[in-house]
Amino acid sequence: MCRLILCLLLAFFNFPNANAITLEEAIKQAFTHNAKWLAAVLEDQANQQATKTAMAAFYPSISADASMGDRSSNNISQARDQNTLSEKSHSKTSSLSLSAKQSLLNFSTFAQVKQAKENANASKYNLAKTKQDIILAVLEAYLGLWAAYENVKISRQNEKNLAQDLDVSRKRLEVGIGIRQDVAANEAAHAEAVYHRIDAESKLASAVAEFKKTVGVEPDGRLEPLELPTCLPDDFDKFMVETARRNPSLIASRYQTQASEADVDTQRGALMPTVGLSVEASNSLSDVDSRYHGVLTPNKDQLARNFSATVSLSVPILTCPSYGRIRQASLKAQSAKMNYLLMRQEVTKACHSYWAQFQTTKAQVKQAELAVKSAEIAVDGMRQCLTVGTKSTTDVLQQEQRLLQCRKSRVEATKNYIMTAFTLMSLAGRLGLETVAKGK
Repeated sequence: MCRLILCLLLAFFNFPNANAITLEEAIKQAFTHNAKWLAAVLEDQANQQATKTAMAAFYPSISADASMGDRSSNNISQARDQNTLSEKSHSKTSSLSLSAKQSLLNFSTFAQVKQAKENANASKYNLAKTKQDIILAVLEAYLGLWAAYENVKISRQNEKNLAQDLDVSRKRLEVGIGIRQDVAANEAAHAEAVYHRIDAESKLASAVAEFKKTVGVEPDGRLEPLELPTCLPDDFDKFMVETARRNPSLIASRYQTQASEADVDTQRGALMPTVGLSVEASNSLSDVDSRYHGVLTPNKDQLARNFSATVSLSVPILTCPSYGRIRQASLKAQSAKMNYLLMRQEVTKACHSYWAQFQTTKAQVKQAELAVKSAEIAVDGMRQCLTVGTKSTTDVLQQEQRLLQCRKSRVEATKNYIMTAFTLMSLAGRLGLETVAKGK
């Protein structure tokens, strides 16, 4: 029963699954469930709306006011001849006014619009950086899971091979052509293989948990193999030029610096004169009904129409807080420039580091492939020599251990090579869902 379960598991890991998840599907799932991405999208939308809000200052503001009133009064007085005088009045009033205000000249408004546009541009490239970070995180989890699957496959195949060697050594001992030491050596090697298989399965469980955490769904069977981008940089100088032109972190930092400089202009605008236009039109109606000593006086309807247009000029003479805000904005602008220089240094350092890693892992993959082929040939030769008695069991076991390490090294080198290649694409600002899907 145990052998049947083992064979089924080996078949599951050795043959492709029809429902294997692709990297493109994993990335789409991550964008659906990733809270960091959703928050970045909302923040970008807020910054884009801030630009429209700043632009609204160039448009007029119009307001309308309406009022209605009803007033009654009763005045009683006594004259010198002891006669009582009374006066009653009742009045109704209604008014309607419409006013419009338009800013004709405001230096702060122009600077605020520029600042909002620069912040919106920075937000757009920060969103692109967040998108690339999520793709890299999914890629790392995907490759980690792929490597875990491959290591489990290698460990189980190694355990199977050593189990066969152990059976052969026991049979050789039974027929008298083997020695006890060979059986003990094979038992120790098989036990070590079981240990490595259990360890690989434990790491696979951790890789599955990490994949679920990053992507939001559990993997369904084996993963499809990845393809390297076809347009990887072949010249470091060209790569550096493209990175300086397209790196989203660098561009976002540059826009943030320009936004800080625009904030200085905004604060300086508070010391500049402003010109505004105000237009108001109103219409009021009054209906008065009066009775004097019981005698009704004729109604008095009063209709009044007013219209006014005013051009105002405001010149600040002494605004001490404005100077402090200008100084504060200037310091923030200088800090933003320093942050941009620091970001450029970090990007340059990352380019040199990952370019060297790319060249190294590329050579490692090639050498690991050659090492596996050579080790496989060596193992076959050792087993043939063991059959004719020119090599010992220890020699065969050592060569099988070397083959195991070569296969694991090939998996690790391949994972690092693919990860480094896509990291270079992200530094150049060319990593996206289309790049991953089409390998371009």
